[in-house]
Amino acid sequence: MKTFLAIIGSLYFLIAPGLALTLTFLKNIDWLDRLILSFTLSITVVPLVIIYLNLTGLLLTLPLAIISTAVIITISLLLRDAGVSSLR
Repeated sequence: MKTFLAIIGSLYFLIAPGLALTLTFLKNIDWLDRLILSFTLSITVVPLVIIYLNLTGLLLTLPLAIISTAVIITISLLLRDAGVSSLR
């Protein structure tokens, strides 16, 4: 069970936010590039958001990390559905 949770958590924190961002802003790239960019964006954007929230006074906890990651994913997908123009 711990291995399953580790795999799901890794995908949630290391792939999902970047994948949502690349689906929103980069529409014309192949899946290997998208996967690499997803990983790179996830390991840069999520820690920056969590550090910023920590500077605002919120304590750095697991629920904060889960919620902030969910907010990043949700905002990215809402922007995609709203028709935000893609970067070229």
